[in-house]
Parts: sequence; structure tokens; C-alpha cells
Amino acid sequence: VLIAQIGLAIGQPFVLNALTTVAARWFPLRERATASGLGSLAMYLGIFLGLALTPILTIHFQIGGMLVAYGIAAIVAALVFLAFARERPATPPCPPGMEVRSLVFDGFKQMLRQKQFLLLLVIFFIGLGVFNAVTTWIEDIVRPNGFSSTQAGLIGGLMIVGGILGALVI
Repeated sequence: VLIAQIGLAIGQPFVLNALTTVAARWFPLRERATASGLGSLAMYLGIFLGLALTPILTIHFQIGGMLVAYGIAAIVAALVFLAFARERPATPPCPPGMEVRSLVFDGFKQMLRQKQFLLLLVIFFIGLGVFNAVTTWIEDIVRPNGFSSTQAGLIGGLMIVGGILGALVI
């Protein structure tokens, strides 16, 4: 409600994870898939940074200092967002009438009727669950083999980089 009141509909990805809506408003049709993909990639890069930096910050500044550092980074990011965010670009990416709109719920209805999509949904559900479990417990998994918390964070980060590179190769 607050976002709608102040006119920052670009904040929609933070509420609804609507990368495709932002891509449709800011990029021409031929660039939208790339923009959405880069937005999704940014989420994994954020996870990578969190896994790699948290143990290092905790060792040097303790837990309180690490939380303060992340809090300052979040405040700076929010201020930059509020200063520069615009609902729509000054010049539309497509001529009037050429913008292709998609109806999310109509698309969901069609996808949920397809057996292949449901299978893909199950595969991603399991894969993301395993990914979240491993990254959550990575330190406890590798500690018995003599790895430190910093090394565990780097291992988790390397897993993400390996996943990104694997996705690019595939």
C-alpha cells in the first residue's frame, strides 16, 4: 500500500518478485528475457556474497559488528533506491501500442494444466529445497573434516558460482 501511495511501483519486485513486470516496463521485447535472467542472477550473487562475507565479518567484528555492517549496507541501498527509482523510464522502450502484456493468472492456469510443467515444478521444488538445506547447514557439514567457518562460507559461495557457471554452460 505504501509503495502504491508514493508511486514507486518499481518496488513491486520486492513485494511480488515481479522481475518480468519491471523488464516489460524498462526494456524492449528482445531484451526482456535477458533483463529478467540478470535480475534472477543478482539474487544468487547476493546469496554468494552473504555466504562468503558473513564468516569473515563475524571473525573480524563479532556478530554485532557483522549485523551493523549489513544494516548500514541495507540503509545505503534503500537510500540509493529511493533517490533513483522511477516507476517508468522517461522514454518507453516500445512505441505506444507495441507493448506486449501478459496476464499472470491466465498463464498460471495454462501452465498448471501441462504435465511437463508440473514435473519441472517438482524438480525445481526439490532442487531448491536441497540447495537451501545445504547452504544453511554447510558449516556443520564440513566442520567434521577440519574446515573453518570462513572456509565453509567460501565453499558455499563456490557452490553458487559453480551452479551459475553450470547454468551458463547448459
